[in-house]
Amino acid sequence: MTLRATIVGAGLAGSLTAVALARSGVGTSVYEAYLDPAGTTGGFLNLTANALGALHSVGCLEQIQARGIVVNRLCLWNGEGRLLGRLSRAGRLANRTMNLSIMRGDLVSVLRDEAVRAGAEVHTGRWLAGATSSTGGVTAQFIDGARVECDVLVGADGTHSRVRRVISNAAPPPEYGGHCAIDGVTRLPGIAAGTLHLVVSRQGCFQYTPSRTAPSGGTHWCPPATSTRRGWPASASRAGEAGCPPSTGRAIPRALP
Repeated sequence: MTLRATIVGAGLAGSLTAVALARSGVGTSVYEAYLDPAGTTGGFLNLTANALGALHSVGCLEQIQARGIVVNRLCLWNGEGRLLGRLSRAGRLANRTMNLSIMRGDLVSVLRDEAVRAGAEVHTGRWLAGATSSTGGVTAQFIDGARVECDVLVGADGTHSRVRRVISNAAPPPEYGGHCAIDGVTRLPGIAAGTLHLVVSRQGCFQYTPSRTAPSGGTHWCPPATSTRRGWPASASRAGEAGCPPSTGRAIPRALP
């Protein structure tokens, strides 16, 4: 008898779990609350060798590399725009993985497609209402009235997980830590391709890298995580409205000397 697994959530964790389970012969169904779990939600991710090694182990590495951009060098700058050093990020494992940058939505899309190709069923627009367990397995109930029988229920439904509450009513609720990270995309000509730039100052570390995977092309940027306990910082708000990185007081380094 084939083991049946129901995964709640089709984001990164849920889709990757679905790939692994389906390719191991487990009957896998994924239920996602939103109609499009990929979309443009989230920013860009830098995947290092350990993450890419995991993707390689489930047969997804080539597909991810086709959607992302290889980042083989890191350049470190100070707040005055002076180059402090450069490091190679092209170290490879036996499976020839390397560092890569990709939009979260693109990564989710690839993993979801691979899950379907591996034999998993993916259902969107399905909100979990609750679940009960017995000696015969687990029954998941959805808001639309549907009931799904399975042997294993996997919770991959994010911060406000319903599955967590099903497992234990005493599970502590998520608590906002008072910090927020923002990122954006700006068209900046002359940025060296395949390089992650880090600008270090007393205010923190500002990073940017060119990428073809951004919704409008151009260069991804991300300032230091900021506290929002006392309201959204004015500098971050101005940056968001202008569609460009917050000013560091100097021009952003665009290319190596």
